[in-house]
Amino acid sequence: MKNLFGEVDKSRPHYFIFRASITIKGKTYYAKDYGYRAFRIPIYK
Repeated sequence: MKNLFGEVDKSRPHYFIFRASITIKGKTYYAKDYGYRAFRIPIYK
C-alpha cells in the first residue's frame, strides 16, 4: 500500500499468512499449545 506521498506504508501489513506451526531458531511452536487455531504472520510490501 502506498500513502499520499507514494511511499510504501510499513506501519500496516499488506496481508497475513496463517500457519498452524512456526519454527524459530530450530524450535517448533504449535498454535494449538497456545490456544490459537493458527499463528498470524504479517507480510509487509
